[in-house]
Amino acid sequence: NPFGEPLTPLNGIAQYRHNRSPGNQVHVKGIVTYQRKGEALFLQDATGGLQIKTQMTNSHAPGDVVEAVGFPAVENFLPVLEDATVRKTMEPRVPLEPQAVTVAELQKGLHHASFITLQGRLIDRLVQGIGQIANTPVVQTSLVLQTTNFVFVAAKDTVDQNSMLASIHIGSLLEVSGICLLQSGEDGKIKSLQILLPTANDVRIISKPSWLTPQHLLIILTLVFFSLVIAISWTIMVSKKNSALRYLIQEREIAQKELQKAHDTLEWRVQERTKQLKFHITARKESELQ
Repeated sequence: NPFGEPLTPLNGIAQYRHNRSPGNQVHVKGIVTYQRKGEALFLQDATGGLQIKTQMTNSHAPGDVVEAVGFPAVENFLPVLEDATVRKTMEPRVPLEPQAVTVAELQKGLHHASFITLQGRLIDRLVQGIGQIANTPVVQTSLVLQTTNFVFVAAKDTVDQNSMLASIHIGSLLEVSGICLLQSGEDGKIKSLQILLPTANDVRIISKPSWLTPQHLLIILTLVFFSLVIAISWTIMVSKKNSALRYLIQEREIAQKELQKAHDTLEWRVQERTKQLKFHITARKESELQ
């Protein structure tokens, strides 16, 4: 009976033991922190966390104490228990408390498969379908977070788009609690981090972004641009109207000057004609008198 074997701490399945053959199963015990039915189960104990790969579809709630028997393996330079059989114990459910960690510890490969909490600023959000469970489409909402010079992803699987995660504003400072999944490269160094969120409530908003976000700045610049275009168009239109008005005024002034000049000429001619008539009348009277 493999469940009758001595218990091995979760952080000790990859350690060498002189009384263990490479093909022997390992017996572990821990608290359930997260479950992907038919795929994986994540356990936690006082020594750390462990990913249990199992095809069993029995439901285990976070906080349940279970035992697992499987074959130890190494995946991406990190320990994992494969082809495991899991059974629930009679122990009462244990409340879970995430462990606060630092980026430096994660970059050293620590806390893999553990229930951790980490802060970061939201810089992007991705929503995509990842398959089906019981003929129901599954949607994964991924929050891309940045802390200091390290970028990581916090993901939550739901049957539809999660409105709570979708409503978080870009630029918010968040605290996320979930299962730490480290990915290492060929050189053994940690290259990426993903945090699996058990629930959407495991995301806490510490502070919202300032009003002057890149989106708001773009909107302001767009409004200023259109205002400048409208102001320039209005100025050009007013300038054209003023130019036309000035031209009309100049034409009117020229017409008035010409009219005045014609009036003066006519008046002078009238005066001259009057003088001539007076002269002729006087001359005629004198002739008649003579």
